[in-house]
Amino acid sequence: MWSDNDTVIDLLDYQYLISATENIISNDTLLPCTIGIYGDWGSGKSSLMRMVEESLRSDDKILTIKFNGWLFEGYEDAKSVLMGTILEEIGENRTLKGDAKKLFSKMLKQVDYMKVAKSLVKHGISFAAGGPAGLAITGMGDLISLAQKINPQDYVKAEEDTSKESLRMSIRKFHEDFSKLLQDLKIEKLVIFIDDLDRCNTDTVIDTLEAIKLFLYVPNSAFVICADEKIIEYAVRRRFPEIPGRGLEVASAYLEKLIQFPIRLPRLNETELETYINLLFAQLYVEHTHFQKICKEVIYEKSAEELQSKKLDHDYLAKALPSVSEELQKAMLLTRQITPILTVGLDGNPRQSKRFMNMLMMRIGMANSKKIELEIRILAKLMLLEYFKKETFIKLHEYQAEQGGKPKEIRLLEARLIADKNKNSENKIETVSIIPEVEIWEKDDWITQWVNTEPKLTDVDLGPYFYFSRDRLNSMYSTKQQMSSQALTVYHDLVSGSDVYEKKSLQEASSLSPSDSSSIFEELKEKLLQESNGSASTQNFKLLFGWTNVRKELTSQLLTFLKGIPHETIPTLAVTELLKVIKGTAFEKDGTDIIKEWAQSESNKDLSKIASNRIKPKK
Repeated sequence: MWSDNDTVIDLLDYQYLISATENIISNDTLLPCTIGIYGDWGSGKSSLMRMVEESLRSDDKILTIKFNGWLFEGYEDAKSVLMGTILEEIGENRTLKGDAKKLFSKMLKQVDYMKVAKSLVKHGISFAAGGPAGLAITGMGDLISLAQKINPQDYVKAEEDTSKESLRMSIRKFHEDFSKLLQDLKIEKLVIFIDDLDRCNTDTVIDTLEAIKLFLYVPNSAFVICADEKIIEYAVRRRFPEIPGRGLEVASAYLEKLIQFPIRLPRLNETELETYINLLFAQLYVEHTHFQKICKEVIYEKSAEELQSKKLDHDYLAKALPSVSEELQKAMLLTRQITPILTVGLDGNPRQSKRFMNMLMMRIGMANSKKIELEIRILAKLMLLEYFKKETFIKLHEYQAEQGGKPKEIRLLEARLIADKNKNSENKIETVSIIPEVEIWEKDDWITQWVNTEPKLTDVDLGPYFYFSRDRLNSMYSTKQQMSSQALTVYHDLVSGSDVYEKKSLQEASSLSPSDSSSIFEELKEKLLQESNGSASTQNFKLLFGWTNVRKELTSQLLTFLKGIPHETIPTLAVTELLKVIKGTAFEKDGTDIIKEWAQSESNKDLSKIASNRIKPKK
């Protein structure tokens, strides 16, 4: 297995991005500046930032500071905690003497005062009424020691006297003091790395960006911000809605003003992802010095012609290594099998791909501990179904549990697809038995591609494989854990109760990966099952149908789900919504068959009536 933390080992060929970042920082004419390292969740932003930081740290003339606002969120004001952290790091890494020491102490007090002032604005009534003791009532006891130095009457007077002019003076003074402090300490260049900003709430995101521009943006400084650009833009939109009638995209304009140099991490293509996964396996099975040699040749020394084509595969390893172990050969065969699906399904995302591989290896380890041998390629194939077609995975689990681990549905589907390929075979497609569930799966292109990949599952006992996936079959498992930050935002907008945000999230659906789309479907389904009564149930059904309507590849999953739920839980709008989803698709007959079943329902007369009216033949 592999660590899920950021790393300084470059397995993604990001050296050219590291060089681009360092070139900006080393160019004095470009400073001060803010660099945005943009990428999806799990694309390697934090690792890239760490590699840049590691490279710069060797230069004594450069002071590097790392800040993670997410760690402090909810405890302190974002502006003051960023400023305080930077000052504390400067104090720990430089010797303070004379004027510099006095200036440093003065600035720390300014930051402390800002912490108190921000809290007093929030809890001003308690402070004005009871002084420092009044803060205890509001749970602000950690600020009592600082607040004791402030007279409540002075606070009230300060409230009245505060003006925009005095605020501007305060910002300008801190800005000047900060610049002078760096000069006095002979810090030639200050580089501040800010990570996990896209995990913070809207106010923290904006306050952090404003603190950079207002207080800390001084000569010879550079700020490197790692974030998902879409999440930061979302935070800006929430804080500053677009100006109506002007056609002005406020979020983009705001970010362009604050971040001058955007560096965007590309998604991995199939060749790159195959190389990345094979490098992960090489880490496990190849001696360290040989592994370093492989990295150097495959990643760092590619020629211009090899940028898109050179990859780590069995042929390369056979030449580069004295011998290739059987474990590594099997692993590379597995990589070749799963990479095409992971590239599309996970949008070439390194972290999600690594998590898939970690789950795979963990389940193999679980089986080994029980002295059960699982074929890794079969397990990987089932896990692909689990990730991308969860409803089919759940149904297959039920079938195999009822049939001693060898479900006839898989045998029938494989037989039909083989017969379809070979029209001259005696087993014509019409001669192979068919059941409704298999017919639905057969019309899903993704599922047919999955069935056709090796190894075939006919006559394989699937029981042990599903045994070690029981955690994911549990309804308490949340697929939010595998969503990207963009998908989480889309999901929260979708269920926010706001028509505006619901419409916006449906418009953004097409930009999500198949894995994210499937995860949102599963979350909506679980929400529906947990809120099965009244108007909430009706709304949840509407959302599930709406989501499927904009992500048509989920239609087979919707039909599989609808066939398995009690009629009494289904609202009448399901009839018209289902007709919208299946219109013009290969699933029209399957969806209509479900509506016919509803028309015969004894437990839901309202549903039965609406369904009967919609399927009556037109005269």
